[in-house]
Amino acid sequence: MTIGLPQHLARQTLSGAIAMGSGAAAFVSLGAAGLIAIVLAAAGDVSALVALLVVIVMAILLTLLVRTRTVAAASVYLVAGSVGVFIFTLEVLGAPGGYSDTSNLLVGLPHIALLLGGGTAAGAGAGLAWVGAGFGGGLIAAICAAEMAGAAVRPNTPVLLALGLIVIVLVFDGFTRGDAHQSDHALQRARREARELDIRRDYELRATARLHDTALSHLLAIASSPLGPLDAALRSAVERDVAFLVEREWFRPAGGSGPASMQRAVLGETVARSATRGVRVTVSGDASALGDLDPEAAAAIVDAVDQSLANVARHAGVDAAEIVVAEIGGRLTVAVVDAGRGFDTETVAHDRLGLRASIIGLVSAVGGDVRIWSTPGAGTTILLSVPLGVRATGEEAP
Repeated sequence: MTIGLPQHLARQTLSGAIAMGSGAAAFVSLGAAGLIAIVLAAAGDVSALVALLVVIVMAILLTLLVRTRTVAAASVYLVAGSVGVFIFTLEVLGAPGGYSDTSNLLVGLPHIALLLGGGTAAGAGAGLAWVGAGFGGGLIAAICAAEMAGAAVRPNTPVLLALGLIVIVLVFDGFTRGDAHQSDHALQRARREARELDIRRDYELRATARLHDTALSHLLAIASSPLGPLDAALRSAVERDVAFLVEREWFRPAGGSGPASMQRAVLGETVARSATRGVRVTVSGDASALGDLDPEAAAAIVDAVDQSLANVARHAGVDAAEIVVAEIGGRLTVAVVDAGRGFDTETVAHDRLGLRASIIGLVSAVGGDVRIWSTPGAGTTILLSVPLGVRATGEEAP
């Protein structure tokens, strides 16, 4: 039963409706018992006033139970209600011209209110336990009152019908609640698996980018180097990146984290590394704005800039490039500009990892975007943009 709501909301709504309905039915039973007691008292039966007082006390305790739905309130209602059923039954059976046995509706009304109080419990299992306790307490109280009044003990049909009805409702609620829990567990499992897939895809993206930025880049540089000993700067970079991969730190942001001064230093290292590749880089704008980003987002930007400069060294055919850093409209924007040979962006192969993984993939993973303008013979501009305060999940911080 979903009553048109999502499964978890439907379960809460149905359980609340059962509790409210059970409490309302208990109040109706007490109200009917109180009304009959008032009629008897008006007819001259003074003992009916005691029965009316019992009904009033039970109504007060039932109100407390419905509002709080605590074990303490249920316990008080159970004990005091059992005593109330005893007093009420004794007064009704002992009244002049009263009933001769316990099978009548008037005797059963407080008993019904007592057992229905269990239906207000949170959960089908707890509700069945309290209903059983209420039925048992009221039954014992009615039997004791009948013995003292000298009346016969006979099954009370209204009480048994009320017991059967509330038991059926709670059992049904318990079975459907189990189905809902299984559905909730399946939904949680699906969410967890989706999250695991996102994490795995992010790690694969980083691994691909790191492989391209380190091993593949160095192999290309070594292959294009003249015969003889490697350049000292290239050899140092190879040793550093090999240690980086061997220690399995590839999944961490290579750009590091920390305040703006540290981010400027990391960007400075990127500029210095470009000089070893034969590209002189000038930086304009406010590089300290990198400190306004989440550390992982700042690292992704720096790594993408590094790869953009590596592409300048390999493909642009020039020895100079420019980096422009600015905050525009709540976003940090970094432009890498060169006046090299350029290329046709429409014909870039899909397997170009430098663009797809090391630039576009890294920036997109932290919620940013990349735009590339390039024309053969007129240079290239790569624009990297990330919202300020972006978190590692790609969502903007509140």
